[in-house]
Amino acid sequence: MVKRLQYRLCLALCLSFLLLLGQPVLGVDLGSASQRVFDDANLFTSAEEQTIEQEISQLRTEIKMDIVVLTSTAAKYSADDSQAEKNGMAFADDFYDQNGFGTGTAKSGLIYFIDMSNRMPILTTCGAMINYITDARLTTILDEVGNHLADGDFTGSVTSVLQNTKKYVASGIQEGQYQYDTETGLPTTTPYKVLNAAEAGIAGGAGLLAAAILYLSVQSSYKLKGSTYHYNVNDHSSVQITGIKDEYVRTSISRIPRPRPPVNRGGGSGGGFGGNRSGTHMSGGGVTHGGGGGRRF
Repeated sequence: MVKRLQYRLCLALCLSFLLLLGQPVLGVDLGSASQRVFDDANLFTSAEEQTIEQEISQLRTEIKMDIVVLTSTAAKYSADDSQAEKNGMAFADDFYDQNGFGTGTAKSGLIYFIDMSNRMPILTTCGAMINYITDARLTTILDEVGNHLADGDFTGSVTSVLQNTKKYVASGIQEGQYQYDTETGLPTTTPYKVLNAAEAGIAGGAGLLAAAILYLSVQSSYKLKGSTYHYNVNDHSSVQITGIKDEYVRTSISRIPRPRPPVNRGGGSGGGFGGNRSGTHMSGGGVTHGGGGGRRF
């Protein structure tokens, strides 16, 4: 009897441990696997939450990337706008990473976080979404979001994010877009190149020409097949080795410092400056994210 009780107690402890492992991070109930709205701050009605879930599900299918909406009062508060933005981004990044959101190996997608601790909208991107949501586009999204939040229209702010995300993904990655580290200001990817119709035609023609040359070359090499012709290598070849002398003259090295692009990640800036660049940072879990925070509401 004692052994049976010990066994049941051990089993109960093991099950409790497994349940704890299965609990979501940051104290937000993840619900079903398809759930993408986590209203921990109770900003939406049940009907609004259901509508947002449906809109997100449809958009995820269209763009093949993930969309998550989170509201919470659990992020670390700061009176400083810049620090508040960093706190909100860190909270959103961890929620996204630790709960396994994102599509593909790059975990592509975004999370829109309404940080009720700092009363600041946060939008962080991951994977391919970083390239679509440049700093300039991020500023536009967060400016529109700020207008809704200033009126207390939380649902409208989500709709605005979804509509802009759909629009920017449909319009594609911008010419010259690249990622840079917001801490150092240094580029981390090469500029994105978009081929126009003329360039695509030239590239296609060059490919066809190269293929034709290769085909003719191979075909001509088989024309002697079955012939009695024999090329005498020994009679028609020779090797002459001459002395080689390398003489060192001098070495001249010129160094020109490369100016770093300015970094502006101040709070309320909507992610900083514009252009076709996408600022990135590293989350606590070592995952690269883009994005930023908007003005307080």
